[in-house]
Amino acid sequence: MSTTKVKAVPKYSLKMTFNGEEFNTKATSMEEAILKLRPPVLHTEVYLTAKKGKEESERRLSLRDAKRVFLDDMTREIFINNLLLN
Repeated sequence: MSTTKVKAVPKYSLKMTFNGEEFNTKATSMEEAILKLRPPVLHTEVYLTAKKGKEESERRLSLRDAKRVFLDDMTREIFINNLLLN
């Protein structure tokens, strides 16, 4: 009996613009995508475009709100649920 691992296919793509730069990633969950792009230091507001298949959602986060999303698990979970991509 063979035990082959099936690699999860990314179903979310995320584009973020902050600190004067644009970043892109793909992941199997939105939380994973957000945490991949988490900056060590955040200086500006964040513009976010999340996609799942043909669905797309855009948000602008103030500096304070963006820091909360990156640092607090509960805030991040609520933010993800409000993206309406589930």
